[in-house]
Amino acid sequence: ITGNQSGGIYIVSYYIFDPFVSKASYDPVPEKIYFHDNEMSNNAYDPQDLAALVALLFPDSLPVIFYDNSGVGTDTGMLLLEFPDGLPESQAICAKDSNAKTTWGQISAVYYLNGIGSSGMLSSGPELFDCTHASLPPVELEPPVDPNNPDNPPVDTDALCNAEGTGLNGDAFVADCPNLSDYRLFADAANPLENANGGIIYDLNTPLFTNYANKYRFVYVPEGTQAAYRSEEVFDFPVGTIIAKTFTIQADLRDPNSAQDIIETRLLIHRKEGWRALPYIWNASKTDAVLTVTGGTEEVSWIDTNGQQQSTNYVIPNTNNCANCHNENELLPIGPKARSLNRDYAYANGTANQLDYWTDQGILVGAPEDKNSIVTIPLWGDTTASLDDRARGYLDINCMHCHSPGGAADTSGLFLEYSRPFGEAVGECKSPVAAGGGAGELDFDIVPGDADASITAFRMNSNETEVRMPEIGRSVIHTEAVELISDWINAMDPVDCDTF
Repeated sequence: ITGNQSGGIYIVSYYIFDPFVSKASYDPVPEKIYFHDNEMSNNAYDPQDLAALVALLFPDSLPVIFYDNSGVGTDTGMLLLEFPDGLPESQAICAKDSNAKTTWGQISAVYYLNGIGSSGMLSSGPELFDCTHASLPPVELEPPVDPNNPDNPPVDTDALCNAEGTGLNGDAFVADCPNLSDYRLFADAANPLENANGGIIYDLNTPLFTNYANKYRFVYVPEGTQAAYRSEEVFDFPVGTIIAKTFTIQADLRDPNSAQDIIETRLLIHRKEGWRALPYIWNASKTDAVLTVTGGTEEVSWIDTNGQQQSTNYVIPNTNNCANCHNENELLPIGPKARSLNRDYAYANGTANQLDYWTDQGILVGAPEDKNSIVTIPLWGDTTASLDDRARGYLDINCMHCHSPGGAADTSGLFLEYSRPFGEAVGECKSPVAAGGGAGELDFDIVPGDADASITAFRMNSNETEVRMPEIGRSVIHTEAVELISDWINAMDPVDCDTF
């Protein structure tokens, strides 16, 4: 139980909402609660709403575990007390085995809110909850049945994920394994940066920005199957494909050989029912990563290219966040498209075009022999490429997955595919549809010749939650990209958008 601003556990009587409730069929008093064997941390640090009143009553130590005993104890005639002499042992509120740093608090909230009682009703300390109740017998449930595939047998996660062997544990692709190492994706389970078991490393011409993190991408295509080439959309990968992407923070961006801190590994697994996104967070000892569907945060720091120390709370997305970018209707990969993969890569056995290499390795079919015929995004920082291509390429990989027909931002009417001709749909003199306060009182997504008047540049240059774009995936501003997009807009022939 962690990360709760107001407290870890609040047990509150219904009397706090209605001190005169007397409905015979409703019991307003909490009874017989026993919580134990919980890991309590990082709670009760910023109380909200009614919990802020609790903070006033316990100024020295805000309770992580709080019990409102309204309706129990001394009768002032105000309440219909069910337990005027306190809860009997059989109905007591009990707690055991919590963190030694856990703080406790008990009070009759109704009495205090109505100016009744004395400080004697306020107490703290673990002895208030020093009791136990017998545990309920274990409940054995039938394996769950997938309502969309009722004829499919349930997955035996334990057997699949704990299977012994060496090399890739490909059979486990149908299971959400608790540890990254269960899939045996890498020769060294503690090193997800190289030596993939049957996987092929790849890179993108322009990668999606994530707080200046390095990314190590590997694709695992089941033996004997191939992905089908598509000229515009993401390749059509066969069922059983696993795409692994590991994020690291470089200690010093000026030195590519400086230490890297491994933060997370995200898996996209193609199952019969579709793609499944699984976020894994690396443990403190960096020996393995643990499946954490709720996501998390981690404080990270680095030295930037100007020699300045930087830090941020790095946000690891939950599984629902993944759908925000990877398409709400049908979860899909973002990066593996022809325009992003069409480049050379220095493999261990020599440099080769990635699409040629995938074809030679038998995991891709249908790619054209003439790679020069493929419309290709340049590296956004490659000044030998045109400013327009670099800017459009950056927007394509960072924004297009939402800002495209059918994407999460479809209703905005702003579409940023690399191949779309520049015009109003790409933002030229386009008024925002649903930006609200995020527009910063600006009127148009792109005002040609004037980046300062353009919502696109404004939102990229903000870190405020309601303004920031992209809205997830970063907690710092990509200053170099803001400069790129601003230069692109300023280089356009000026247009009076008010008369456009």
